[in-house]
Amino acid sequence: MIVVAIIGVLASIAIPGIQRSQQTSKRSETDTNLAALASAQKRDFAETNRYVAALPEPMYSQADGTGTTRPTAIGGFGPLIVEGT
Repeated sequence: MIVVAIIGVLASIAIPGIQRSQQTSKRSETDTNLAALASAQKRDFAETNRYVAALPEPMYSQADGTGTTRPTAIGGFGPLIVEGT
C-alpha cells in the first residue's frame, strides 16, 4: 500500500512536467514549420515576384477505414502531419 502511495505522489509530481515539455516541443515544432513556410514563400517570391494568394484546399482521404475524412496533403507542400496517425 505504501508503494502505491509513493508511486502516486511521484506521478502527480512528474505528469505536469511531462505535459509542459510536450507543449514546449509542439510549440517549437510549430515555430519550425512556420519558418519553413515563410522561407518557401520567400523563395517563391524571388522566382515569381509575387506571393501566393492562398493555399489550396486540403485533399481528403477515407483510407483509414473509419468513414471519416482526413486531410492528407496541401497542394504542393507535401504531406500534412495529422496528430494521432
